[in-house]
Amino acid sequence: MAIQLFAGVSQAADTRLIYFGSNPATVTNGTFTSTRVTAGGATLVPVVVKNIDNQTLTHVVITFPDLTTSSLSYAQLFGADASFCTTPATTGFTCDFGNMPKNQARSFNLVLGATASGPASLTARIVFNESNNPNGGNAQIESATLNVVVDAAGCDLVATFTPPGQAKRDVGTDGCALSTTNAQNTHASYLATVVSTVLVEDDGVGTQHCPTGVSCFGNDSVVDIGDNSTSFNVEWTIQWTVASNFNVNKLGVAHFRDDGSLDFSLLFKKTAICKTATSTGCFVSAPTLNGTTLQVILRTAGNGVIRGWT
Repeated sequence: MAIQLFAGVSQAADTRLIYFGSNPATVTNGTFTSTRVTAGGATLVPVVVKNIDNQTLTHVVITFPDLTTSSLSYAQLFGADASFCTTPATTGFTCDFGNMPKNQARSFNLVLGATASGPASLTARIVFNESNNPNGGNAQIESATLNVVVDAAGCDLVATFTPPGQAKRDVGTDGCALSTTNAQNTHASYLATVVSTVLVEDDGVGTQHCPTGVSCFGNDSVVDIGDNSTSFNVEWTIQWTVASNFNVNKLGVAHFRDDGSLDFSLLFKKTAICKTATSTGCFVSAPTLNGTTLQVILRTAGNGVIRGWT
């Protein structure tokens, strides 16, 4: 449904049409969408402005609000038309697109930080010279709103977005130390060039992955980076609480792909250590047992689930 904004003349039939939201093909006009996020993480908000009128709209400007008292914060802008915007600050920012001929679209990506769990929102305003006619017969919508629910931060789940320009990519549940109530954590490292949503989870709910013929322990370690399958490598660091007499020489690990199929099931031995810095389906180094903390570092081609077995 198009947002209808009226020209500055007295005739109600004289209208100007513009789309302001996250995606004119799939998202309702006046609505922003965002990616999943846990407290302390970041979320991606696509922003699209499109002239869907049959003539040029002049001096199109959007204004993002002051977030001083919000649990959201402006983190970064990137994308095709981010250069039309001022530098984001806590007090907000603007984007001045100048004149927009019919069918022209401008777009960029807004990255927001989320400091606390719970519902949060922001509303951005759009104006142009032909807008704000008080005599139009249709309701005027001159804004787009984001409503997001930030998941609580926990020891078993991290959901965030990794934007461009960062030198390192590290996301994990290892912000929580192992304890009697947190017997496992998972950390993922991947290429700095990867710009994506990412979820890291120690999943103990539902059917756990396990190869046939072995005995598995712990929960699923899940890494879900966008829609990646094998386009880049992921280095996993997983820690489990185990018995102090755990036999590392009988340790095995299995990696399942995104589609649930088994990628590899590997018993640790020296020949299973990665031969090069880009080798996959292997141990980066020998597993260690320090007291009751078992740690493995593995490298896989892409996303999926890892499970330990003996």
